[in-house]
Amino acid sequence: MLWVKKQKNKNMNNIINSIQTHSLNNIKIIIFTQDTILNKSIEEWPRCDCLLAFYSKNFPLDKCIEYYNKYKPLCLNNLEKQKLLLNRELILNELIKHKVPVLNQIIVLKDDYINNRVEEKDDYIILTDINGNKKELSRPFIEKPTDAESHDLYI
Repeated sequence: MLWVKKQKNKNMNNIINSIQTHSLNNIKIIIFTQDTILNKSIEEWPRCDCLLAFYSKNFPLDKCIEYYNKYKPLCLNNLEKQKLLLNRELILNELIKHKVPVLNQIIVLKDDYINNRVEEKDDYIILTDINGNKKELSRPFIEKPTDAESHDLYI
């Protein structure tokens, strides 16, 4: 399976060409049309033995996961893990879990804002959480929404 939007990408073309070159013509590549992916039920999608799907804007990832779970093709990339890419907090937690160094950051969720106190100083802010723990972040800093689909940044 290949999302048509990604099909025209140079990197995707390199992947497809590499698969075709090394498969000795034993692999037939099926590119699912955008209409198929968006408007047809998974039962109407072509069957495949091997699945390669990349999330992009408007891609129905949950529908693709449903297809994978129902038909069990070999999956070349983890579809569930792609959901992490949609949430900056989940990505951060995954990086920390795997001991990847990350920049100093403070996470303040709007729903939890009443449980946290933010003090603004000239050169930094201090976040005090519900337990009284304090964390300082120097200016300048960038505010980003949790939703990775939103590219609104505030400096």
